[in-house]
Amino acid sequence: MKKVLIGLGIVVVVVGVGLYVLFANLGSVLKAAIEKIGSEATQASVKVERIDLSASSGEGKIVGLVVGNPKGFKTPQAFGLGEVGLKVDVASLKSDVVTIREVAIGAPKIVYEHASGGSNLEVLKANVARFAEAQGRGAKAPAERKEKSADKERKLIIERLVVRDGEVAVSHALLQGKALTAKLPSIELRDIGKAKGGATPAEIADEVISKISDAANKAATADLEKAVGKVVETVKETVQGVRDAAGSALRGVLGGGQPKQ
Repeated sequence: MKKVLIGLGIVVVVVGVGLYVLFANLGSVLKAAIEKIGSEATQASVKVERIDLSASSGEGKIVGLVVGNPKGFKTPQAFGLGEVGLKVDVASLKSDVVTIREVAIGAPKIVYEHASGGSNLEVLKANVARFAEAQGRGAKAPAERKEKSADKERKLIIERLVVRDGEVAVSHALLQGKALTAKLPSIELRDIGKAKGGATPAEIADEVISKISDAANKAATADLEKAVGKVVETVKETVQGVRDAAGSALRGVLGGGQPKQ
């Protein structure tokens, strides 16, 4: 009996150590998942500086999350999220559906770049939507294929997502090298994925990026329209100035004298 108890004690210790290692490395596992899935979904580089997550409370933060631009754009990045606060339901980590209590994105920096094929945000949004659709089709695959990609089938629920104090930088050829900035309105989403018992990371990304991109597009477009108006007015004034100068010179010549200075 004593040997049995010793054996059980060893098993408990091994399981405990295993769980400790799992939670201790949860940040690095999550970091790798965000970078891999994010890059595949956006078709752009996604990098995370680090993730700090408490195994006991489930609270933590993602630091230095940067989403690059897809091919065809000149600015180095589309999103710079700085710091993202997290509150995870630790108990749900053992289930098929992981519940994230809150995601708080503070002061994100978003770059809106307009090129001949549209804006970088529109391209990212379309890329993520296609990825989410492809993942959805994969979820309906035969059972044997599902077993091979079980890690991709885990679902998420985000109970509350908040974006505050965001800023959009506008880049366009019409601005002649100048940059405009616009304030991003606050965004709050609730119960993402809850209605269908959880959503895939791709579906979550699709909804979140769509909302942020729409808000950024709206804010950036309003400022871009103002900038275009200013450029047009400047061109009009320049043309009018040239016309006035030419007219003055012509009148001076026809009048037989020198144009007035």
